[in-house]
Amino acid sequence: MTDEIVRDIARSREPELEVARTIIKRVQKRELYKLVDEFILPPDLSTIADPHIMNAAKITEFRSDNDDFSERDVLVDINRVHYGMKNHNPVEHINFYSKYNGKDKFPIASELISACVPNKYEELIIRVFTRDPAKSKQIQKAARRFMGIFNSSPFMASSPLKSITPNRGLTLPDNGPEPDIKKRRLDFSAQTDHA
Repeated sequence: MTDEIVRDIARSREPELEVARTIIKRVQKRELYKLVDEFILPPDLSTIADPHIMNAAKITEFRSDNDDFSERDVLVDINRVHYGMKNHNPVEHINFYSKYNGKDKFPIASELISACVPNKYEELIIRVFTRDPAKSKQIQKAARRFMGIFNSSPFMASSPLKSITPNRGLTLPDNGPEPDIKKRRLDFSAQTDHA
């Protein structure tokens, strides 16, 4: 299968492919779901990252009275990121060979290979998206209220993490209009000559 299938669907007039055509047009126009918030958790809090606990319905329960978003407006993505061996250091499972004897193999401790070895090898990333960018601020506040309940729960007692905090770079301003973050082209035509 090649990318030609995308072009075939986009050109098709078949009614059963209407939903697929709509999705393709949205992707081509870059009308993608907007990232509202992100939380990074250590692997020992993986019980929180269960889709039965962390989902759009739960976030919707934490909306305030004047919020008008629904469960359909919220998407929750849970990702486990690691170096291929979950919470284990992959270098500890590699055999090294002597430069002078190709048959002599041995393990080397990570700290003898580099001083820049991480002390954690896995993390959980929870991302909250919205289908409707106009509701981003409402959804972000609800998601943060929801994640805040875990800070005072038994989940945190066993974790080295002090609290679950959101990505500060995604924090929307509390007052005023939502910032316009669309990419803009720079206009250099109005530059003056400084000779």
